Amino acid sequence: MIASVAVVLSFLYPWRPWRWAMIPFGAQAIAAFVKDPTANLLPLGLVMFAILGGLCAIPAALVARLRTRFFSA
Repeated sequence: MIASVAVVLSFLYPWRPWRWAMIPFGAQAIAAFVKDPTANLLPLGLVMFAILGGLCAIPAALVARLRTRFFSA
């Protein structure tokens, strides 16, 4: 779901498309830290948020590149 939203947003706004994939995971990491700052698995969760955000950023970057290549005026 997040990847599809990131793809649509990166098609509409192709500048810095990685942010559309990283913002939801960053917000989720902040919420997890605020909820329990002494959590034992928080470092592992931060690594997983970064990996999942990176995986969602790949299709967003591809769509943004295709849009700038084929639909630029």
